[in-house]
Amino acid sequence: MIISLPKISVVIPTYNRANFISSTIDSVLKQDFDDFEILLIDDGSTDNTKQIVENNYKQYLGNKLKYIYQINQERSLARNNGVALAIGKYIAFIDSDDLWYPNHLSTCYEFLKSHNKYTMVFTDFDIVDEKLQVIAKQRIKGFNEHRILKDILLGRIVFGPSVVMIKKDIFQTVGGFDKELMPSEDGELWARIAYTYPESIGHIAKATVLMRKHAGSSIYNFKKVEHAELRVLQKTTSSYIHPNNVILKRNIMSHGYLGIAYVAVFNNKKCIASLYLLKAVFYNPFIIFYHIFPKTLIRGIYGDKITNKLKALKMKFTNK
Repeated sequence: MIISLPKISVVIPTYNRANFISSTIDSVLKQDFDDFEILLIDDGSTDNTKQIVENNYKQYLGNKLKYIYQINQERSLARNNGVALAIGKYIAFIDSDDLWYPNHLSTCYEFLKSHNKYTMVFTDFDIVDEKLQVIAKQRIKGFNEHRILKDILLGRIVFGPSVVMIKKDIFQTVGGFDKELMPSEDGELWARIAYTYPESIGHIAKATVLMRKHAGSSIYNFKKVEHAELRVLQKTTSSYIHPNNVILKRNIMSHGYLGIAYVAVFNNKKCIASLYLLKAVFYNPFIIFYHIFPKTLIRGIYGDKITNKLKALKMKFTNK
């Protein structure tokens, strides 16, 4: 008797997300592509996640859905452990507070199946609130696989695991998520793949994912984000950029500090945000003249008066 293995393994790490986990699992089960398994890695939840899964998905447990409980090790290791147990050729990640549109798996699978040179693919996505109302649409414009590493390191392209499908062997070859970089581990992994396998990351210009923004999101833990982002900057600039490319390194540092400033403003830490903004300007003074310069960041720290003065200064020097 020949046993057919699932083509895709869906890995869901979760920790105390009893209020979201059912909608996430339901969105996976409603896919228009059915050849997959679900590996739900419970990273030491202390709420009633286990009871919800056992009560609501009894018919799937042990077959379509495998529930694995582990002592809390953070989500990076939960994902890595899920991949280690996976039997599919392709891995699709989804966080336990996100959802997929019904065509997510089929869209990603057909892309990778038809384009063998790609190691992974990611899609566009919509950002929703706790009531699943769309509050922002994230669309990648001007995607170029030849400069994907640079775009990731400069923060021009940002995406999370829920929009990604990757070949399992590639994920394991590069070593998976770095547990020391949580909650910024995903961007570093994409950069590592882009560095190890140049021009192998594909993009699908279609929103197939709903990413939920809520009070429990990791962006609200500033100290954790700050620590992780600084480590990511150190690792990426020392490992993925040629030592002689000083200008690119400085630009990466500048954009990295700018990102930390954003998170600080988001958490109402204006003094810290101001410090990181100054660091960003130190590494790249011209950043204040970029047409993409974040006026909302300046306004969040210093108010409208300074924002308007900088706008006037930009117009003076750029004649715009």
